[in-house]
Amino acid sequence: MKKFLEKYKRAQEKVFHTLETTETPTKLTKFINLTILALIVINTVLIVVETFNIPDYLLAILGWVELVSVIIFSAEYLLRLWIAPLHRPKMNPLLARLRWMISPMAIIDLLAVLPFFIPASGVDLRVLRGLRLLRIFRLFKIGRYSDSINAIARVVKSKASQLLSAVFVLAIFMVIISVVMYSVENEAQPEVFANAFDAWWWAINTLSTVGYGDIYPVTVIGRILNGVISLLGIGLIAIPTGIISAGFIENARERREAKLKEEIRDKTKCCCPNCGKDIEFSIDVQDEKDTNLLPKIE
Repeated sequence: MKKFLEKYKRAQEKVFHTLETTETPTKLTKFINLTILALIVINTVLIVVETFNIPDYLLAILGWVELVSVIIFSAEYLLRLWIAPLHRPKMNPLLARLRWMISPMAIIDLLAVLPFFIPASGVDLRVLRGLRLLRIFRLFKIGRYSDSINAIARVVKSKASQLLSAVFVLAIFMVIISVVMYSVENEAQPEVFANAFDAWWWAINTLSTVGYGDIYPVTVIGRILNGVISLLGIGLIAIPTGIISAGFIENARERREAKLKEEIRDKTKCCCPNCGKDIEFSIDVQDEKDTNLLPKIE
């Protein structure tokens, strides 16, 4: 029994490092990631292809591709559920798995295969036509395997408080201008600006520069306010863009400095002549030119 548990633990750790390794991935890890990426792209293309009138033999081929994809996605989901306790070794294995199942990526993984298994439960086929659209969630699985998409998520997460502040200020501004425009325009065109919600719809169109033209001010004061608010709206809408752009720059700088520090540690590492242990020099990287200051170690 003890040997079985040891083999079970080793197998679980091996699967964990294969699926979850982010640093120096093995060939097997790269192969699995590329396979999953290819399946995600193929399934996304098939969703589009199925909207056309295609011959029956092509439909049969698409059905086999669907079956193979679901088998692989289901196996991946079950394996990640199996190794979930290794993410939280101090937590009870059952609770760790439940915690993993409600994580965003786990929910996306489940939604990626759910439409295939639901027909077997006897659900009305008319309902299944809508459920088949859930397969589009397979596209979101690509985020786990794309470093660029992960970078976007890291930037948004790091700038979440600033983005929320910008959105909050924008929402307050829209409420104020909606009430002001309602007060100005209600008497001139009560059927158009009937209430503050109609003015809110106008504010959304104006600040987003969409301008459907279904609602607009006709009074002189209203038109002046419309012009001023349109100009202010350009600046307000640009604030979140500037925050995200600054986040990308900071993220790129941090990754570059981390890479330089790693290179410096490798170049400055040497062995102690007394104990034989590695010695690392602590160097604060400010610029790439710092690498020229490294001591030459024979």
